[in-house]
Amino acid sequence: MSQGGEEGEPKVPVYEYSKTVTFVIPFLPPSSNAIYQVLYNFRRIQLKPSVSMWKSKAKEYIPKIDIRDKCRISVALTFCGGWYYKNGNMKREDLPNLIKIVIDAIAEKQGWDDKIVWELAVFANKVEWDGQEKIRGEIKCINDSSLYASSLPQP
Repeated sequence: MSQGGEEGEPKVPVYEYSKTVTFVIPFLPPSSNAIYQVLYNFRRIQLKPSVSMWKSKAKEYIPKIDIRDKCRISVALTFCGGWYYKNGNMKREDLPNLIKIVIDAIAEKQGWDDKIVWELAVFANKVEWDGQEKIRGEIKCINDSSLYASSLPQP
């Protein structure tokens, strides 16, 4: 299946989903432009300790999803945080680095490679009414048949 706009616009595939799990991580990843540290003496790069600790704690809040082999995954993340100063100006946050840390934590918890994340939706919201920073997440398994071009309507 696919949906397209006006003539000349590309068609966007619409996938069918089978299993879904949702979760809330009650804290945001460390705010950092650099999530890795270089160990020059050992000639290697590794995650900063604060990032490793965050991932370990976050995995406690992510449920397992039972998927088939060769399944692709859809992930939706909503980052609820204090993105604005009191004067209304937006803080400089590196949301793409935060996304990568969360996707890595999800994949590690599930025991799969993050390359099976086929679809990703990310939203940044102001702190919710309870004032707590958090990440709301949803993981869906995309049905295999909806991944193949032969299952999409032909133009």
